Amino acid sequence: MSQIIILNGPIGCGKDTVGVAFAEREGWEFTAFKDPMFRIAATTLGMDFHEFIESYQDREWKDSPNEKLNGRTVRELMIHISETYIKPFLGSDYFGQQAADYIRRRPWQRHFIFGDGGFSPEVEALITAGHDVILVHMYRDGCTFEG
Repeated sequence: MSQIIILNGPIGCGKDTVGVAFAEREGWEFTAFKDPMFRIAATTLGMDFHEFIESYQDREWKDSPNEKLNGRTVRELMIHISETYIKPFLGSDYFGQQAADYIRRRPWQRHFIFGDGGFSPEVEALITAGHDVILVHMYRDGCTFEG
């Protein structure tokens, strides 16, 4: 059984910033449910995975119209991959199942922090896999789930 913290909150509230700082300080592994989507999006855009991850940290790049996507944003691509392809074809718990499998393949690491979670099927898949899960909902003035 691993200990898992899942950070949930609106865009811009600091989930990644807090998650990375906590992971570095405590020796936990910082990861994301959406890693499978990152790989699909990187391939779609003709980018190396690590190049995509680095670019994805830039909110302006992520939220600006992209000519390779016919003027859509990378954020819209990620939502499309999740809601139109993965969840309808592979199930609403797919990302949780993939996360549980990832953790299983890393027996030397017992502590994980996810900076992008909160959908019930993701959390439930980790609990069902026998992990100790804490869900932390983050708030920040001016940050909402609107839109």
